[in-house]
Amino acid sequence: MDKFNMKEVSYERKYSKKIAFYTLVTRMEEYREMVESAKNSGFDREDIEFNYFDNKKNNTFDGFSGFNFAIKNTDAEYLIFCHQDIIFKYDDFKKLEVCLNELEDLDPLWVLAGNAGANEFGDVFIKIIDPNGFHDQGPLPQKVKCLDENFIIINMKRNISCSYNLSGFHLYGLDICQNADYLGLNSYVINFLIEHKSAGKVDITFHNGFKKYMELQRERKSMRLYTTLCATKFVTSSSFLNIFLNIRLVRKIFIYLIKLNKA
Repeated sequence: MDKFNMKEVSYERKYSKKIAFYTLVTRMEEYREMVESAKNSGFDREDIEFNYFDNKKNNTFDGFSGFNFAIKNTDAEYLIFCHQDIIFKYDDFKKLEVCLNELEDLDPLWVLAGNAGANEFGDVFIKIIDPNGFHDQGPLPQKVKCLDENFIIINMKRNISCSYNLSGFHLYGLDICQNADYLGLNSYVINFLIEHKSAGKVDITFHNGFKKYMELQRERKSMRLYTTLCATKFVTSSSFLNIFLNIRLVRKIFIYLIKLNKA
């Protein structure tokens, strides 16, 4: 035995499961229907597990906290965070394997996948059946900047999370995709068809959640002073300001003014 207790790090991570499902549950019968449909579609395997958050009496977890808890605690190669009201009766486990292998070949930096989303220009890509009918807008797979929360897959070979200073049941699909983008990782809508029994709901909680998300992004994109032990630089969204504010004398004046304002 090595008396210094040294262990070489292995790049290849071993997973105990292939897929771990996580779902926020308020109606157990509906959740059981979802699980049964998945198992009837080839997900009834030893290396696939189904986990749920019990929100029947009160909201113990929301979308953000539930997602982050699942990411932190799973030991599966892929994590699927999905709604309780989806049904697997079209595409099966083998089709999902094909879609995920396609992503691996297409983009080694993919981290998130789902069945509905939009790119940075607002173009929607989707493959789903809901109360409004069959939606099929491609081509797929398609890189996007947000994903609908009904069905999101995480590639656990990458590190990702939702923002810890947000909460609620809306917009965690947008938030985690944007966080992935900041890390240089990519999100996709894939060609995997399931049924979602809800067409979605835009209510006051959605609009309030979006206000909080906009405030978070405004704060993230405001002018900031970045400091290391070797250098201090202002960073803004303007190339001109980045040059001007980092002229040595100008930078010193602005730092002095910032300190004075906080005193």
